[in-house]
Amino acid sequence: MAYIFYFASLLLVVYPALAQDPYRLGISVFPIHYDVELTLPSGFGPRASFSGRVEIGLETKALVTIFDLHSSNLTYSSLKLYDIDDPSQSNMIVDYRLNTTYGDKLWIELSDNLVVGNDYILTANYTGILHDDMNGFYRSSYKDANKNTRWLATTQFQSTYARRAFPCFDEPKLKASYDISIIHPQDVRALSNTPVMSREVYNQGMGLVKTTFQQTPNMSTYLVAFVVSDFIGLTDTSNNYGVYAAPYLINTTRLALDVGPKLLKEMETFINFPYSNIGIGKLDLVAIPDFASGAMENWGLGTFSETELLYDQQKSTLHRRRTIPEMIMRQTAYMWFGDLVTCDWWSFLWLNDGFATYFEYFGTAQKILAAAIIRMVRYILGNNNWRQGLIDYISQNQYVTGTPDLLYAAWSTYSPSLPSGLTLATILSSWADVGGYPLVKVSLSGNDAVISQKQFLLDPSESSSSQWYVPLTYTTSLEKNFDNTTTSRWLIPGQNVTISNILQGGSGWVLLNLQQTAVLTCTERIMEEAQEVPKRHVLNLMDPLYKSVSFARNSSESYVDVQKKSYALFWACTLRHPDCIQKAQNQYSSLVRSNTPVNPDVRSVVYCTGLRFSNNSADWYFLWNKLTQETLPSEIDLLMNGLGCSRNESLLNEYMNNALNSSNGVIRKHDVSSAFLAIYSSNLEGINITLNYIQNNYQKIIDYFDGTSTLLGILSDMVNRMTTESQIRKLESWISANSNSLSSISSEVQSYIANARSNLALEQQIATELYNFFNSS
Repeated sequence: MAYIFYFASLLLVVYPALAQDPYRLGISVFPIHYDVELTLPSGFGPRASFSGRVEIGLETKALVTIFDLHSSNLTYSSLKLYDIDDPSQSNMIVDYRLNTTYGDKLWIELSDNLVVGNDYILTANYTGILHDDMNGFYRSSYKDANKNTRWLATTQFQSTYARRAFPCFDEPKLKASYDISIIHPQDVRALSNTPVMSREVYNQGMGLVKTTFQQTPNMSTYLVAFVVSDFIGLTDTSNNYGVYAAPYLINTTRLALDVGPKLLKEMETFINFPYSNIGIGKLDLVAIPDFASGAMENWGLGTFSETELLYDQQKSTLHRRRTIPEMIMRQTAYMWFGDLVTCDWWSFLWLNDGFATYFEYFGTAQKILAAAIIRMVRYILGNNNWRQGLIDYISQNQYVTGTPDLLYAAWSTYSPSLPSGLTLATILSSWADVGGYPLVKVSLSGNDAVISQKQFLLDPSESSSSQWYVPLTYTTSLEKNFDNTTTSRWLIPGQNVTISNILQGGSGWVLLNLQQTAVLTCTERIMEEAQEVPKRHVLNLMDPLYKSVSFARNSSESYVDVQKKSYALFWACTLRHPDCIQKAQNQYSSLVRSNTPVNPDVRSVVYCTGLRFSNNSADWYFLWNKLTQETLPSEIDLLMNGLGCSRNESLLNEYMNNALNSSNGVIRKHDVSSAFLAIYSSNLEGINITLNYIQNNYQKIIDYFDGTSTLLGILSDMVNRMTTESQIRKLESWISANSNSLSSISSEVQSYIANARSNLALEQQIATELYNFFNSS
């Protein structure tokens, strides 16, 4: 402890330019270039290890004798730093220490100052671990046609995992160029961000080759990537575009290869910056068997979960034919908005995700909000001005990092006239810097319309003073002009807007927020335990819709027709329409008895309904056995969801046990949460069954994942779906009774419970209003 105290004191004396945030790196020493060489020996999968050598070119902004960078789970055999101009290359390092208290820091103490204007090289030789948690440089595997395990090594560096592969300055702002080479077994190939420059025999006796890649442009550490596998690819050489997958899945890459280059050209045209001018050299997409998220926008080497990239013409749903191009479009947009111009820090991640979601029209709630704000700016500025501002933003900040202020400045050049004293930056800061969004109210006062705002809150008993600059558009029953999306007035914090004589003394209606140009909100949640009266009304209302569709596939149907069919059958069977249930059960019985194929677009309905209303455990085991044999990733998803629709607690407990058993090789680790989700989201009984299982097996889940993150993820989502106070109390009692063993997650679960009670109060209010409305009709 004495040494640690001395070292901390020394930092204060000789390094006054440390980052103020202890989790951030110091602000003086920064990288210019990385030369990374990684070695994967034969049998790297079972051995779960690799070795590495890195040379980092450094510069400094101040005289320092101590600096920090990032390193995680790396063991060093040598570490050296020298001045390039020193012919003897004398090692300036006198000591180094790893400190994980503030984020995997490697502190390096030097014998003399680093001098401003001099160039230095930091070299390191080390070994690392190929983890199996889908972060950092990790291992994955699949079964080939002969049921042999085939190993691969791949990466997921966002947001703080590049440090698991090589020591680095692992923050998005600290960009540098990279020379990457990988030594690997000769029966696999290596891919990285840039094209291969050479592949040569490295050690013939050991069966190793060395693949060297072209130098990258300046880029952030989290966008560096490599994949070492026996995958094969389909390529479009004219566009330097490739799509790679396990050999048995190669034919399912054709859709991605067809649409990918076209989407790339569309993005090039929009942003007026050809991808070929970026300097990355190519774009490859790779389907990874074990992948924690939908996709990752590594520059020049996008990695995807197999489900999000691979499409089978005969077995995949038509919906997948749409979502796969959407996901590819999302990753394509990142090549400019995220890779070429990167968020300066993670608090500005919406600059990446917001634009990617805008171009994709898809994403999580947070990302959709950012995309909606970006869309709102398009209507404030007009499309041409909005686009020209984006072109300037990309052009002016290429190869460095972006901030909201830089984006606002680019747009402000083309901003229309605004109310006196109001700037575009002020308007947008109110949206980007304030959490939540407004609930706008229109009320009549005589012949005048009064427009006011307050923050939308799930719990009506809460209060907030947050307000926004809201662009207003409207039309009335007199005008009926739904196309005029030009801002007519501004709703300013602390002020209401009054529109005089809006209906000219008559009666009629007022429609606000034309084409949803501004980010306003209303609630749409309805309790799953809806009263029978509303459900009966809904069934009566949708009966004509149900009768207009069938379970059969029709090649002449449009995407809209198929979506109508899917939703109509889903809701009809979920709301227990007798004819829907009967037909779905008949289809499932034909599948079990004679293997009669089910239309892919309605398989989810047939699988789920077939098991939801089955009293025969053999029906469940049929689908489980089908899952054990299935190889198409999207079909695996459908089967897993269907298995969770049973209401038999014994079978569902077996399903959860199987999900936590890696030895059977059926359910991958990254799919365990999906198996639990299928249970607690499919039936009202599912939440209680899942909660019972977790209460009896929570330590098993923690041990299986070597941590609590997966358990917390399951609980967070499940609690949001609870529909009764008894369910919430049951979870609360369990947490309280096991406060010692669950101390590490107790506070987070308590916050989930508080949110669940707010949701429940709102749902009960809405359910009561619906019941009263339908009961009085």
